[in-house]
Amino acid sequence: MIAFRPLWSLNVKKTEKWLSEKAMQGYILKDVNILSRAFYFDECVRKKLTYRICYENKGINEIQSSLKRDGWNTACHKNKWFFINNEKEEKEIKAFPSRERLLKRIRIINSALSLLAVYYGINTIMFLAFLLPMAAGWIFGADNIKYINTLSDKDVHVSGISYFTLRSIVDAIVMISIVSLMLLFMFMLKKRENELKRDYSTSDADPSETPLVKSKNFEKEALNLPEEFKVIKKINKNWIYEPDKLEKWLETMEEKGLNLYNINKLGNTFYFVEGSPRKVRCIVDYEYIAKESSKEIYMQDGWRDIYRTKGSITKYTLWSKEYLDNAPEIYTEKEDKVHNAKKILITYSILMAFIIVLFTPLLVKQIKFIMEYGWKVIWIIFFTLIPFSIFFNYYFKVLSFFNRVRNSVV
Repeated sequence: MIAFRPLWSLNVKKTEKWLSEKAMQGYILKDVNILSRAFYFDECVRKKLTYRICYENKGINEIQSSLKRDGWNTACHKNKWFFINNEKEEKEIKAFPSRERLLKRIRIINSALSLLAVYYGINTIMFLAFLLPMAAGWIFGADNIKYINTLSDKDVHVSGISYFTLRSIVDAIVMISIVSLMLLFMFMLKKRENELKRDYSTSDADPSETPLVKSKNFEKEALNLPEEFKVIKKINKNWIYEPDKLEKWLETMEEKGLNLYNINKLGNTFYFVEGSPRKVRCIVDYEYIAKESSKEIYMQDGWRDIYRTKGSITKYTLWSKEYLDNAPEIYTEKEDKVHNAKKILITYSILMAFIIVLFTPLLVKQIKFIMEYGWKVIWIIFFTLIPFSIFFNYYFKVLSFFNRVRNSVV
């Protein structure tokens, strides 16, 4: 039997369930063609199998021995993909394959889509910045703006006035559709990522050991605290560009007796409870590729993972640890602290270069447009200058942060 699943690798959990259902129907997976997305089955006696799909590094040709001892067998191995099954009941299985590399793969795809979405999104905004004012002017009867009903720019022979065509409108619709599809696809990938996270073998810290309450209904629950607890709400925006200032701010709040109670999902609102002063070391760690396993090392040393940003490929993690005498450090060497700051600087330097390459031709076009139609349309240049200035301000904060960290370890 042959079955085709074109998008199987983007919804691994659903594919695993589908393979288990096939086994219950008497079809056992024999082979997979990665290019054609075809699954080949052998007909046999119906049986209940638990399937898992693994994505490993290049060069790995077999599953871990711990998985074999727990009853896992390789049904198929293609390139980096392993399709394994187990005859045990799922609740009886103790060892499951890691989802980390699958998560990494999804994050890389999502991040690539994010860059494309930003690129097409900004181009779409800039295109609409030209089109919409002209369309509005034509609708309200402006004499110097003309609409030409043609899908070919070659058929247009006008000069001295602004104009837009049916082709312009079609292009705008296509660009908006492309960006919308990218965003929809990114949302789907994020949903798949969250599904895989629930299966991750590394357990989280015991909730009873941390003062943070990770709850969607935190605001409501905060009002139900005993009277002796007073919740104080503080706003701290844009700390991802200056992580060292956030660390110092949180440590100072703890010294004043304001104990961190919760952080909202966006990471810009912090809730504190009036308590006793204490010494707490706070550190913001940054990863190029977010790894679920990285937190295990820190947690074994007593650090608490109190907040993580929701980025796809880049992720900030806020760690905290209470101490009595000497302030603890996550980084064993001072150079590691500089390296962490350097990673942040490199990331935003790449984004800055991307923004410059994108905005420069748009700015040139807008200047030519102003020179042609006069200062009355100078407002259009602000569609480029304002977002560029905002991002440059953030980049300057990151650059200042890197210099502070580098100077602090000299």
